[in-house]
Amino acid sequence: MVRALLLTLLALGSMGVGYYLRGLKKPYLPVQESYEIRAETGNLTNPLLDCEVAGYRRGRELRLFKPQIEALVEKLIARHDAARISVYFRDLDNGPFFGIREEETFTGASLLKVPTVMAALLQAEESPGFLAQTVRFEGYADENSPGQFVPEQKLERGQIYTVDELIRRTASFSDNASVGMLNKIVAAKSIDRVYRELGVLLPSSGQPGARSIAPLGYGRLFRVLYNASYLSRPFSERALGYFAQSTFHDGLEAGIAPGITVSHKFGIYAIPGLTQSAQLHDCGIVYRPGRPYFLCVMTEGRDVDILAAAIREISREVFLTVDAQTPLLPGPGAQPAR
Repeated sequence: MVRALLLTLLALGSMGVGYYLRGLKKPYLPVQESYEIRAETGNLTNPLLDCEVAGYRRGRELRLFKPQIEALVEKLIARHDAARISVYFRDLDNGPFFGIREEETFTGASLLKVPTVMAALLQAEESPGFLAQTVRFEGYADENSPGQFVPEQKLERGQIYTVDELIRRTASFSDNASVGMLNKIVAAKSIDRVYRELGVLLPSSGQPGARSIAPLGYGRLFRVLYNASYLSRPFSERALGYFAQSTFHDGLEAGIAPGITVSHKFGIYAIPGLTQSAQLHDCGIVYRPGRPYFLCVMTEGRDVDILAAAIREISREVFLTVDAQTPLLPGPGAQPAR
């Protein structure tokens, strides 16, 4: 009942969400007369308590900076660091947002592991003991396929793993073997339910594993985790905690100050032998104390390392701009990153 109500509110929209779902293309929101009041617990989630009180956080609104990020994106494309770049930014505690080609679609790749993780935790909420269930790893059919991402820690053949450990490895290491096992364990209807209820997935491009996604829609996954409005708060914290342990440090993380938590997911898609088809994406929450924000950068080009540098440059520009406008105030993510 509670989830249904929250999904209804999400669909109807409050502040920025409503603009998107009603089809109105707004580059940003005007200064608001009402503000989101949140729990401010200092954890990775920050549930919404109310949307009232005129003047709350007065003077702490972000000044618009879309033009400078847009100029940076155009510079990166002009110097051939990337053929395509899309960006979506959102201040998580008060809603202002902007996007640059934020509705443009890309191959989801490992970004699609986030809905699977959420579906597994959704099943854990409804089936106590699910996380403690164990399975034996007997190998992964595609582990030697060209273009497979190799995680820092691989599952060992013949070893037994809990469902919770598979979730952690899927989120932190982006391990294809772990997510493959989860896809066998988690009810298909649970995964379909996440896609359906949050409306994130776009039509398939026709290639296996090449389902499309856009920065604007993808942001909804991390927002509902941050708001603890889809999964319960303990499970939302668990998910964000695992994503904060990501072993990919060359994108969003590389562009911000040390010691700040980043809960994020990256995705790489490249077809071996085709040098101009690489895609690299990095999307997640930067827990800048006093101003947590969501940033998603999706890119396409010829070289993954160059694309990572482009994401890093955009992340740095966003962080420095937000940091310069925000006093050092307590808030979610004030704790050290790891």
